[in-house]
Amino acid sequence: MTFDPSLFQSRHIGPDDAELQAMLSVVGYDTLDALIDAAVPQGIRIADRLQLPEAATEAEARRSLESLAATTCT
Repeated sequence: MTFDPSLFQSRHIGPDDAELQAMLSVVGYDTLDALIDAAVPQGIRIADRLQLPEAATEAEARRSLESLAATTCT
């Protein structure tokens, strides 16, 4: 994904490849998989990929949250 600061996804998805490699270097792992293997016990992992919907745009997420708040905060 190309970083575009006007998009919700770009601001909230997480580090880019260079930032990820810098983080992994600091904590002493070569890959994110190696870090996960060391940190997350096998017994609590989900074997299958999650079936998630497409990411919402910032406007879509805001409308969804506003709708939820309107129905729960009255």
